[in-house]
Amino acid sequence: MIAAASGSVTNWNIRTDKAEEWRPAEGVPFLDPSGEFVAVADEDNVLTIWRQDHTRVATLPAVTEQPAVVTFSADRTGVAVVADRVLSTFRLPGGEPAREPVPLGSGYTSGIAVSPDLSRVVADIRAADGHLALTDLTTGAVVKLPRMGGTTITARFSRDGSKIVAGEEGGRVGLYEVTENFASSYRVTAVPGHVGLVTAVAVDAAGELAASVDQTGRVIVRDISIHDDMDNGPFAEAPRLRIGRGRVSSVGFDITGTRLLSSEGSGTTRLHDLRDGTARSLTTAGLRLGVTEIVGSAFTADQAFFLRDNALVRQPVNGGTEERIGDVGPQAVVAASGDTAITGDPKGKTLLWRRGDNGWSSSDLAGDPEKVTSAAISADGRFAAVGRSPDRVDVWELAGPTKIETIEGVDRAIVGLNSPVVAFQAGTATLAIGRGDGTVLMWDAVARTRSEPLVVSDKSIEAIAVSPDGRFLATGLANTPDVTLYDLPSRQPIGTLQANLGTVTALGFAPDGGRLAAGDNSGRVAVFDTSVASWRDRLCRIAGRPFSDAEWAALIGAADRPAACRT
Repeated sequence: MIAAASGSVTNWNIRTDKAEEWRPAEGVPFLDPSGEFVAVADEDNVLTIWRQDHTRVATLPAVTEQPAVVTFSADRTGVAVVADRVLSTFRLPGGEPAREPVPLGSGYTSGIAVSPDLSRVVADIRAADGHLALTDLTTGAVVKLPRMGGTTITARFSRDGSKIVAGEEGGRVGLYEVTENFASSYRVTAVPGHVGLVTAVAVDAAGELAASVDQTGRVIVRDISIHDDMDNGPFAEAPRLRIGRGRVSSVGFDITGTRLLSSEGSGTTRLHDLRDGTARSLTTAGLRLGVTEIVGSAFTADQAFFLRDNALVRQPVNGGTEERIGDVGPQAVVAASGDTAITGDPKGKTLLWRRGDNGWSSSDLAGDPEKVTSAAISADGRFAAVGRSPDRVDVWELAGPTKIETIEGVDRAIVGLNSPVVAFQAGTATLAIGRGDGTVLMWDAVARTRSEPLVVSDKSIEAIAVSPDGRFLATGLANTPDVTLYDLPSRQPIGTLQANLGTVTALGFAPDGGRLAAGDNSGRVAVFDTSVASWRDRLCRIAGRPFSDAEWAALIGAADRPAACRT
C-alpha cells in the first residue's frame, strides 16, 4: 500500500503488477505496516480507520491537532495516536479509549514511535543532553537512549517490540535493543550511508531486515539480525586518551603501531604509549595560542616531527639527538616522510624541508595567500599534497620540486572549517581528498587519474585517513562526534565508530591497519580496533554458532574462518 499526501491510497500487488487507487476519505492517510488498515485524519482532526477492502472499522474522537503518529497494535485490536505532544490509545473495532492520555512533555521534537503492543513509546527529547526517551506506559519508567549525534527524525519498533530503528538528520540509522530487563535497553550500533535527513524507516515482520530512505530518495536495506550484542563488537565506544585543551590537529602512529603522537591547538604535542596507557608531553602549551589553531606533528618510523618555540623539531623517540630543523612560526600543518618534511601556515606559506649532508634546508612551494588546511607526503617521499582553503589541493613531485596537478571545485557551495583534507594510502601514490561538500576524491599521482566522487555526507569532511591495505576509508564530519568507515573497493559504508567525541578533526591508521586514532576539537583522542581478524573472531563469539561456507562468503568474503566459526 502506498499513501500520498493528497489522501489517495494505492494497493499494488507486486507479483501481478496490478494497482488499484482509492480514496478512503478526504484528509491525510496513515498506513498500517501490515497493509490491512488505513487511518485518515480529516481537516477537523478526526481519525477514521478503514480496512483494505474499503470497509470502515471505527471513527475516533477528534484530537486537538493534526496527528503526528498513528500506530496499530500487532494484533490490530488497538491504535495509538500522538497529537499535540499527547499519546492517546484506542480499542478496535469500537474506537473507545483504552487508557488515559499520556502527556509526552514539551521537550520532544520528533522521532516518535509506539510499540506494537501499545505499551511503550520512544521520542526524541530536545534538552541539554538531547536523547531518545523510551517510556513504559504501564509503569511510567523512562530509559534514556543516546543519540548518534543529531536529532532523530523518524523511528519504528520491530513487530515484537524488541528492536527500535531510528533515522537521524545526519544521515545515520541507529539500532537499539529493548531487552527483557527494561532498564538495560541500549544502543547496538549506528550505521551511515544516507545523505541528509533519514525521512522514514521500517522493520520487516521477522525483525531481521530494516529499510531506510533519505531526502534524496536513496533506500538502504540492512540485515539487523546479526547485530545482536554488538555493543561489545567492533563498533563499541573506543577508550579515550589524555584530554588536552584545544583542537587536535594531527595524530600519527610509530612503525610498531604501539605509540601515538598527537598535537592540539593549545600548543601541546604528546607521545602516548598504548601498551601501558602512559603519555608524556614533548612540548608545553604556550599561553599565546588559542584552542582552535592548527599546531601539527607527524610520525615517520621512529622520528617525531613537531612544532616547538616557533620552530620545526625532529626528535628520535627511541633515543638520539634532537634536531631543530628551522623557523616556522606558532602555527603550521606538518607532514613528513624519512628525511623530508612540509610545513604550511594559515597565511599560505608552504615550505619543503630536506635533510642533506650539511643539515636541513628549505625551499618555498609556491607560497599562496590561501590558508593551508592539510598536507601529506607519500611514504616513498616522491609526492606531496597540500590542501588550501576553501577547496584546492596542489600535488607536487618533490624531486624538482614540480607542481603536477591542482585539484579544485566542488559540486555545492559548502566550505568546511578545515577542508580540504588530504592523506596518502601508505606505500602507494594514491591520494584521498576530503572536501567541503561532503565528498571524497581518490587521485592516483602516478597515473594522474581520479575516481568519481564518493558521497559520504552533506556535511564537510574535517579529517580523513586510508588504511595501509587500501580497504578502509575513515572520515570525520563537521559537527559529528563519530568516525564514518567505508569499504573503498565497493564504495559502501561499513559502519560508524562511536568515538563520542566532539567534531573529529584528525585521523590516522597504524602501519598494520589494526588501529585507528581519532582526535576531536576539544583535545580528546580515541583509539579503535580496526583489525579485520579480530572483527572475525568477535563475530563468531557473538553468533555462538558455526557459519556455513555460503554464510561466511556473504558476510566476510574468501577469508579463512576462525575455528569458532567452523565447529
